[in-house]
Formats: sequence, C-alpha cells, structure tokens
Amino acid sequence: MNVEAQAPLAVAPEPTGVSRRWVLRAAWGSLGATGLLGLYATGRFMLPTVLYEPPTRFVLGRPEDFRPDEVDARFQRAYNVFVVRSGSGLYVLSGQCTHLGCTINWFGAQQRFKCPCHGSNFDHEGHVVGGPAPASLMRVAIEVGPEGRLVADTAQRSNGAESGRPGLYLVEAGALR
Repeated sequence: MNVEAQAPLAVAPEPTGVSRRWVLRAAWGSLGATGLLGLYATGRFMLPTVLYEPPTRFVLGRPEDFRPDEVDARFQRAYNVFVVRSGSGLYVLSGQCTHLGCTINWFGAQQRFKCPCHGSNFDHEGHVVGGPAPASLMRVAIEVGPEGRLVADTAQRSNGAESGRPGLYLVEAGALR
C-alpha cells in the first residue's frame, strides 16, 4: 500500500465584514416591516376618525340669571356665543366674525364686540359699526325649554336679514320673568 504524504488542505480564511446571509436577512426584514406599516396605515384608513365638537343644543340657564342691558360672556369659551339681555328681550349672538370667521371679544367699557384679526366692530345688538365685516353678527336660535330654562341651538343661526321668524332668534320680553 502506497501511503503518500498528503499535503494538508488549505483552510479558507474567515470572512470579515458583512456576509451575504446578513444582507439577505436585513433586506427581508425591512421588506416585512414596510409591509406591516402599510397594513397598519390601511387599517387606520378604514376606521372612522372621530371629531369631538361641543353639542349644538345647550342650556343657558334661567332668564333671571342674565342682568338687563348686559352682555354675558360666560358661554364664549365653551360654545362661542354671547347672551345679551336688553329692554326688548333676550338673544344670543354668535362669537364668530362675519368677515373671515375669527373669534370676537366683548369690550364692556366701549360697549363693542371687536374682531382682533381685521378690526371689525359690532354694537351690543351685533350690527356692524366699523371694519371690513359685510354683515351683522349671527343670532343663534333660543327657546324656553323645560322647567323654564333657556335652550340655545347654534345649528340654527341667522343674521336677521333673511329671517321671517324673529321669535326663533329673540325671546320676547313677555316670556322673561
């Protein structure tokens, strides 16, 4: 038997750096993550988006809660309305300027509603006194509800020019106690 000395086999050097297997795993992982992100976005698109807004109908209180010849700004922050009680009755004005929809403020010392954006001025009845506003402030529907409480509905508004039903927007003085 011929036994020859065999030369030792050459050993391949260990790979340094990034292997092909690692690159493939990273590629498949990123593709999977992109697919899962796409599925999540599609699922979120299918679900309804809820918009939280204040209710359009709300209770203001009793007529005697409002002082005569004063503008009450208690409901401005929550519902963007002002309650005005004058000699002719009680009405609710929207706090939105008719020019571009900015929120107006009441200045009691000057007896004016003023828009901070473009300078429109309105008197205590909501009529335009100055500025670029094209129309009076909108009046909000008001009625005497259960137990004698006043209920306002901001879904029903009018600036009075096209309204043939003023009783919907003004509680007559006889109804106030």
